[in-house]
Amino acid sequence: MRDMIENWAEVAWANIETQRQRAARTNTPRLRALLKRSLQHLEGVPRPPTTTTSPVICPRFRFGDTVVRTFTTVVRFEHAHDVTISELRVELVFPADDASDAFLRQMASRAT
Repeated sequence: MRDMIENWAEVAWANIETQRQRAARTNTPRLRALLKRSLQHLEGVPRPPTTTTSPVICPRFRFGDTVVRTFTTVVRFEHAHDVTISELRVELVFPADDASDAFLRQMASRAT
């Protein structure tokens, strides 16, 4: 995916922030190990100054000469009383502009 995501560093470091939050919240050894491994994969990838803990990420995907701008939001149910639901995360990806919307709809129509 690294070659397809035009703003890879921004997306990858946002993911690191999410992993850090989860590892700190749960103190699970497997999550801490995953975070460590993820950080190793990002060695040499400069951290953008705009990295935040926002639930919205804006990946830009490159398909040949076309750049598809999207925004992704993650919905979490952290304060649910049911442990299973509190672990649920739903990730939604939307086109960020009309040209990206048209491109994604064209791709979807080809797939059907």
